[in-house]
Amino acid sequence: MIKRFFVFLCFLGCIAFLAPQTSLVTYAASFPQAEFSFYVNHLPRDIPASAKVIKNGNGYIVSTSAQHAASLQRMLPPAEGQSITFSGNIGNMESILSRLNATVVSRQDIGGEIVNCYAYSSGFNKSVLVDGQKINLQVAVRNGTVTLGTPLILGSF
Repeated sequence: MIKRFFVFLCFLGCIAFLAPQTSLVTYAASFPQAEFSFYVNHLPRDIPASAKVIKNGNGYIVSTSAQHAASLQRMLPPAEGQSITFSGNIGNMESILSRLNATVVSRQDIGGEIVNCYAYSSGFNKSVLVDGQKINLQVAVRNGTVTLGTPLILGSF
């Protein structure tokens, strides 16, 4: 009986390890100066003072620092999308895409000021179609700021 229970726990551990990541918060330690944003359809009653809330159409953008991102995410309903914003450059964008094993689907250089990239990574569940291509990451670099969103950047960049 104990052996079966142990085998079951090992099986659950393997599933958890192999399951795709669905949250950018997993990477909070890599971006300690970042702002994390969650795009939700409704708000819980108690939002901590560390969070900033913006009404956005029918939903809300709830943002906080990397330090508070995990605890905020636990109190919010499932997010329609997430994003991280931090100081960086095109090199940081390319490093992130590599780290996430992402395949770039499309890249645009807009007016020499913005670089926008759509990509797909098997590490994220939610995806959308852009020009008939399945994507689940968008990364933009503008004026020394990198914004990474999944499945898209739902706010501004």
